Amino acid sequence: MARAPAEPPGAPAQMSLTPMRRRHVRDVLAIERVVYPRPWSAALFFSELAQRTSRHYLVAHHGRTLVGYGGFMAHLDEGHITTIAVHPDFQHRKIGSRILLALVEEARRRPVRSLALEVRSDSVRSAYGRTTTRKPARTRS
Repeated sequence: MARAPAEPPGAPAQMSLTPMRRRHVRDVLAIERVVYPRPWSAALFFSELAQRTSRHYLVAHHGRTLVGYGGFMAHLDEGHITTIAVHPDFQHRKIGSRILLALVEEARRRPVRSLALEVRSDSVRSAYGRTTTRKPARTRS
């Protein structure tokens, strides 16, 4: 996998990324419900967090406020970004890009040789258009 820059240009300096813990799930669910039409349940997040050897989840804080999160799963040498979300009040500030780059870096520390990311067709420009010249292989409608 190609090396990603540590920080996307324009990322907010006062933002921090930390591993997601069970105590974060309530705030994560609040964002999940605002951002996605079919949000994940608390039980699903707890299940993901329990699988520490194959899953990695991060939360983004702006000051003390949890503003975004993301995660990936690894199986053998393949990885899959399972979710990335940023609260609408904090979107378009490179927070999602910073989460994505941190997940890519974590994948590089593992024996992951490929990493997949599915995006809704209305999010292709946001996910791919600003970060790469390569087009996605396929999108979901």
